[in-house]
Amino acid sequence: AAYSSDPSIAKAEYRNSNQASDEELSVQLTVETMAKPQINKGTYLDSDTCRLAMGTYSFDVTTATSSYELQFSIGSNDTNHDIQSRLARLINNAAIGLTASGSYSSDGKSALSVSSVSNGLTADGRQPFTISDEDTSQQRGIVDYLGIRNITQPATWAKYSVDGESFSSPDNQVVIADVYSVTFTGESAEPVTIGTKPDYESLKDSITGVAASYNNFIRTAAEYLDKHPRTTVLIENMKRMSGYYSSAMESLGITQEQNGTLSINEEKLSKSLTSTANENTISEMRDFTKSALRKISQVQLNPMDYVDKRIVAYKNPYKTHFANPYVTSAYSGMLFNSYM
Repeated sequence: AAYSSDPSIAKAEYRNSNQASDEELSVQLTVETMAKPQINKGTYLDSDTCRLAMGTYSFDVTTATSSYELQFSIGSNDTNHDIQSRLARLINNAAIGLTASGSYSSDGKSALSVSSVSNGLTADGRQPFTISDEDTSQQRGIVDYLGIRNITQPATWAKYSVDGESFSSPDNQVVIADVYSVTFTGESAEPVTIGTKPDYESLKDSITGVAASYNNFIRTAAEYLDKHPRTTVLIENMKRMSGYYSSAMESLGITQEQNGTLSINEEKLSKSLTSTANENTISEMRDFTKSALRKISQVQLNPMDYVDKRIVAYKNPYKTHFANPYVTSAYSGMLFNSYM
């Protein structure tokens, strides 16, 4: 599992990778600047009044690729809060790469904020959008009245360094060395260590899942002992196979019961997994899993080895040079009828 020495600056997830050695997996990351969207936060106005005249207003929004004119009407009873809420819905529903929302101050006043969906500057180094109403087709004045012309947070790209080498990104989620998926959560001049550590909880879940599946197989087989007594052979084979790994499993807190199932001491398993002395034991547990899978595959290929097969031969009295019996097939359970 991946870890970060300071999750308040960067969080890391491990990607499935075929890198050469563990020594190469540890990096020093410095987040100089996070990627941020452009925000135009308007002026806080009294929520219950409005100083604009009624009528139809419009304003222009210019982005990196297009220009839009947005129109709306103000009625005689509309308040500043009504206008801000209506404009927020208008901008959000327009799907032009902007989002809008309202906010309140401690004294109950409200303001409209407009933000770019994407982070960072445009390809030619400009801010993602501008809002104006000088050349609009309807009444003017709404932009300066609401205060949404001015940029309160400029858009920036993320700037970071990995082991002293500088990089930039339009997003706060980056991939480092094809090993880590890192999300920036803060800025710091001090480096953060990104590395790997054993994922004990995941390993514990895997071992517990293997034992549960194995037990389910044994219990299912045991249900057919009355109808198919030879199922005992299957269970005994599985018990002998797992018994070969008994010492390794016992050091992990796994014990084989009399009926062939496995029981787990959760506390001992947790302590064992955090001990570096158990690396070989974990490897043997992996070998046990592979052996169990091979045995189950053999059962799937030849299930008739574990059922009672009654063979009845009906000899042809007129042709004695070869037998023509009905014989059960060891692989499919079908009946052999004749030679071609």
